[in-house]
Amino acid sequence: MEQCTVRLRVANITDIGRNPARTKNEDFYGYYEGDYGHLFLVCDGMGGHEGGEIASRVAVESIRKYFETSYIPGEELKTISQSVEFAQGKILEAAQHDPDLADMGTTLVLMLIKGAQYWQAHVGDSRIYLSRGGALLQLTKDHSEVQMMLESGVITREQASTHPRRNFITKSLGHSSFEPDIAGPRVLQQDDVFLLCSDGLTQYIKDDELLQQMEEEPSIACHNLVDIANQRGGDDNITVQIVHVQQCTTFSLRQEVPAPPKKKFSPSLAMIATIVVFLGAVIWYSLSLTKVPEQQATELQAPKPKKEKKRKASTRVMGDTQLQTLEQAIGQRLAARDADPAYQEYFAKIASHPGQAQNLKFITNPQGKQMAYILPRHTIYLAFNQLQDKGGYNMKADEIQALIALALVRSEVESGLEEENWQTELFAPGTAAVDEQTYNAARELYRKYDPENAAVLFASDRRFGKYRNLIKLGEYNLSLDMPRK
Repeated sequence: MEQCTVRLRVANITDIGRNPARTKNEDFYGYYEGDYGHLFLVCDGMGGHEGGEIASRVAVESIRKYFETSYIPGEELKTISQSVEFAQGKILEAAQHDPDLADMGTTLVLMLIKGAQYWQAHVGDSRIYLSRGGALLQLTKDHSEVQMMLESGVITREQASTHPRRNFITKSLGHSSFEPDIAGPRVLQQDDVFLLCSDGLTQYIKDDELLQQMEEEPSIACHNLVDIANQRGGDDNITVQIVHVQQCTTFSLRQEVPAPPKKKFSPSLAMIATIVVFLGAVIWYSLSLTKVPEQQATELQAPKPKKEKKRKASTRVMGDTQLQTLEQAIGQRLAARDADPAYQEYFAKIASHPGQAQNLKFITNPQGKQMAYILPRHTIYLAFNQLQDKGGYNMKADEIQALIALALVRSEVESGLEEENWQTELFAPGTAAVDEQTYNAARELYRKYDPENAAVLFASDRRFGKYRNLIKLGEYNLSLDMPRK
């Protein structure tokens, strides 16, 4: 049975904007977790009096309630569609009780993440964006008059951004035309970043600016985006939710089959008799032996000369049996866990040289600041969780890949590790700086996998280059000499 571990980093913010005529924030958002997975909502209300404020809040709360009471596993599309209809009914019901709310309505963007999949739905001109692999994708298409003119070729994209009717939408909850556009399931990928927002943001910010901000830590990006929109006018309420997929790992659950009970050993009488006869023969033979001659006894009693301890030879490669024993010992000490498929795939692509380690395993409890343990030409143990978690070093995915490349370069050295003192040597903290030759070799190795990003990633003043002076090399490990974030 296949399962998926998903770890998300979420940030959200809503702001009234800078328009003095807007005394209330008519946007409303929600982020909820349950058996249905992770549910994200952003609504932009409209209508006189308090209509917009009420419509957006009713929509979010109604959809949340429907998911919590009526979700059926495997029927995500149906649940989304019916939850929107439920919200539509609740908004109309509220309007019937108060004539001042007769014209209220709201836009909606909805995203559901469950396992390694996600679904989306939208009504109106609030949007969902996806940043994946350095590219920005707009996952929703506005329900607006300007979007219709753009698709028919009446206006250009540049004209659309400033058109006087850009705020006139053709669908909204609370009105007769409210049916959402729904899509999914779609495959989730590690390091995907989603942005859900109201049009108070998108009317001021270009796609390349969105992409740049989505590369930042989510909470920082949320505040930056609101600040930019306000600095450029802030004419409308601004709401932003950012979702960073930190981990998306599939694994299999295997049903353990209980071992059959061991049969009790009950020796027969014949076997007992045989053992007694054998022991008697041994005792008789021992007593019949002649005494050891004096000279021979003296030799036996003399202390054996101590063997001269072998000096570590940098060209000696450990045998397969020694390596297996060593790997088992490390596994017991470091609690080795299943590796992330994405990194195993990356590792397999660049670990093609016969002199490099051919195994990658993840560990959960590294010693001190040591982030990678290296068995030359055999296995690399990487502290993946500590590198990527909030409580760890918070390295980005490609920076971790660069660290793997550096470890692979180190794995080419033949092992001089002595069997009797491997523990002391393997776990000794790294002290040597990353020299130019090692650093350049890691960059060239990374180029095999990602030639476009290698130059930027390994530049001394950008990205992975910032860790260069913090990485300390041990003979059989890499340490990261920096405080955790």
